[in-house]
Amino acid sequence: MYKDICPHCGESLVGDKVWDHFKRLGIDKGVSESEAERYADNEAAKYGANREFGHFNRSIAIFDRQSKKTTAFECPDCHMRWWEE
Repeated sequence: MYKDICPHCGESLVGDKVWDHFKRLGIDKGVSESEAERYADNEAAKYGANREFGHFNRSIAIFDRQSKKTTAFECPDCHMRWWEE
């Protein structure tokens, strides 16, 4: 289960806003501000995000290939793991 705070060290797991990330990518590609915003609108929508809602989560999903599912999550700061609830 995704968490916004690591249950071990208490660090925030909230990442960048999805829309802001894609706008920066558009600008990095050298397009105009309005084209970068259109690009961000389209790409963020693929993640269920928009200009006001949606951020990436910094937790690392631990995937088990045998069971073909995520079995745990790991904090990128303290490297402690927690299991799905």
